[in-house]
Amino acid sequence: PNDKCKLDVRDTRKYKLCNGYNDYVPFDNIDINDYSLKTISNSNANECSQECYKNRLCNGFVIDQNTKNSRCVLKKSPKTSKSIKQNFDKITYLKNPLNYSVHLNKDTNGDILEEHNIKSPTDCGNLCDNNDSCSSFSINKIDMSCKLKNSGNRINSNKNNILFKKKYYNGNLC
Repeated sequence: PNDKCKLDVRDTRKYKLCNGYNDYVPFDNIDINDYSLKTISNSNANECSQECYKNRLCNGFVIDQNTKNSRCVLKKSPKTSKSIKQNFDKITYLKNPLNYSVHLNKDTNGDILEEHNIKSPTDCGNLCDNNDSCSSFSINKIDMSCKLKNSGNRINSNKNNILFKKKYYNGNLC
């Protein structure tokens, strides 16, 4: 746990960004086939996030949410988006790109610059970072499609999407 994070003062989240459970974005009803690193029995998302941080290959984890003794499986980044499947018994947590704020069940009215099939929010964030016009992106939670967007001035509710907006930091992040 690193308490030296210096976050944007406009960040209203009540948790720190560095080395914690909230550094992962939840994708309900999604599973990653294969790419398993380690299985942890009787664990919760917070414990899984700490284990994932200890493993440099870990890009996220999957929780089996419909069992008495919850099970967590640490996952590597899949090589293709075809490994990401819908599964109503699972919640997949993937690493959040550090320079983006996360807005669950939201989207923006910005113009779509590009669309991609991706494997993780970090992949989409990298695409946005490499496009000078991109100020945000949204990921469809069902098919993991990524839409790079320019600056929209309105955030809208959208139960199928997760919105990521670029953030700007002063000083060290972690």
